[in-house]
Amino acid sequence: MITILEYFLLVLTIAYAAGFIGALVGMGGGVIISPVLTLLFGVPVAIAAGASLLAVIGTSSGAGFTAYGKNTPANYRIGLLLMTVSTVGAILGAVTTIFLSKSIRSEWIIYIIFGVAMMACAAALFRSKTEEDADQAIKDPLATKLNLHSSYYEESTKKRITYYPRNIPFGMGLNFVAGILGGMFGIGGGAFNNISMNGIMKFPMKVSAATSNLINGVTAASSFGVYYLTGNVYPLIAVPAVIGIILGSISGRRVLSKAKTPVVRFVFIAILVAIGVEMIMKGVA
Repeated sequence: MITILEYFLLVLTIAYAAGFIGALVGMGGGVIISPVLTLLFGVPVAIAAGASLLAVIGTSSGAGFTAYGKNTPANYRIGLLLMTVSTVGAILGAVTTIFLSKSIRSEWIIYIIFGVAMMACAAALFRSKTEEDADQAIKDPLATKLNLHSSYYEESTKKRITYYPRNIPFGMGLNFVAGILGGMFGIGGGAFNNISMNGIMKFPMKVSAATSNLINGVTAASSFGVYYLTGNVYPLIAVPAVIGIILGSISGRRVLSKAKTPVVRFVFIAILVAIGVEMIMKGVA
């Protein structure tokens, strides 16, 4: 049996790794923290989600702090647009999880949905194109009207990449669903937002990751309030998670600008598949 200090340090270490990877691929870190707390520590789903969401807020704050005032690839205009739909979905998702978690017989539904969603995201990301492959010359009339196109400097190739978002209404719809799933599982919607922007709206991978970091904080905060008000936030779990994930996210954000897109993409897919399999197995068991 481990002591409280050992427990604190263990969660802190895992949170640091989650924050680092979360900032690197725009997942918010919660996609790792939430299932780890549930699968390895036996923390109830709602309590794990509450701690994870607080950690996601820390990740988004840390990533935003290091990016502020620099040549960040984040697209603030599309980020604000997508926040409006993802926050509403996040509140609905949090309420759904709290309702299902009250019954042990219904909790398996959360695991199955989480696992299937992770696997679907991995498949969509695998089939989508990178910024080097996508035809960025195609311009969407709505995106042009809203002035959503932008560019960023790719340090790994020493080139400036200009991109034009597409499928805006469909992308907003998927971000609403992303908010629901993020609120349900305490991951802030980062993984799903990333897939929506990269796979559907055709953002370059680094742009979707950086923009997702901005959206995650607001989305997580909206659903975190629901968990807090229903008594599903425990300091012993949440505090080390927040500290570790903030430190990890700052480190990850600094590496993001220098990381090669194929590597980031592979890491993202591998994590999604691993978590998806584990959660499905947990639900079936």
